[in-house]
Amino acid sequence: MSEEKNTNNSFMIRAYTKKELRQLYGIPKSTFLRWLLPLRSKLKSQRSNWLTAAEVECFVKEYGFPGIKNFS
Repeated sequence: MSEEKNTNNSFMIRAYTKKELRQLYGIPKSTFLRWLLPLRSKLKSQRSNWLTAAEVECFVKEYGFPGIKNFS
């Protein structure tokens, strides 16, 4: 069974490729890689092209849901 959570109307927390997640956020590759730097200790495999559902959930907690701008 796959672990999927419907947390926002159109966004499902599930395994994504890094490219898919980057495209959902609408950011360039360089920005995405910079965003991954603080999460390095929480990511299982640095070289993998996939992020697990738990890693995606961690990413969303840090940067918010795709399409929703969080300004501080």
